[in-house]
Amino acid sequence: QSTYSRLISTPSCTQVKCSPFNQLDSYKRVYGVNEILDILPFETSQNWSLQSGCCADRSRNARKVTAANGTAAVGERRMMHMVYCVAIGILLLAFLIVSFVVYMDKTLFAGLIAIIIIFFCFIPITADARYQHGLYKQWQDIDIEEHTDDDLDNTNIGNTAVFQIWESYRIIEPKEWYCYFRFGVDIFFLFLWPFIMFFAAGNWKMAILFLFVGLLPLIRYYL
Repeated sequence: QSTYSRLISTPSCTQVKCSPFNQLDSYKRVYGVNEILDILPFETSQNWSLQSGCCADRSRNARKVTAANGTAAVGERRMMHMVYCVAIGILLLAFLIVSFVVYMDKTLFAGLIAIIIIFFCFIPITADARYQHGLYKQWQDIDIEEHTDDDLDNTNIGNTAVFQIWESYRIIEPKEWYCYFRFGVDIFFLFLWPFIMFFAAGNWKMAILFLFVGLLPLIRYYL
């Protein structure tokens, strides 16, 4: 259970009369895009990259098959690179945010933000990456002595893969009024407000460009 779900599923968030969330009597299964399309990605030394390992399928609940041994093995060094990349990325993001707050002469507030990022972002995300590395290493040294040397020379034999599958469930759901509230906040602050500010500044060309560029993700996200 994620930190966010633990926080909003506490009695103070679900049992208050004006709470924006409802506690479900039974868990609801949440299906991902790959599950709906019946797609199971394979991760080998040929298609592995830091982008796919750190951004696309970094989380521990990703569904994929990772080659752990044999000619197509991803390799422990690549898995360690994923852990380093995730940790460095979070630290750089934290440094950027804290530096901006310090620049605004809010030193005490910057320390509070740093603590929040470390406990709620750096530790959980890095733990997920280390979990994947540990799972991979657990299966990397599988005993293959049952095969002969001639078998191991065959590229079709001697390969070991780690099949990782996790299921996600919804334990709470937002109330209808909160959904409309979030929709209104997103539309106003992320679309209407920047659009109006462009016109207020006399930059109508950028306003028109923002209108078309902003409508595409808006339609894609909500429809």
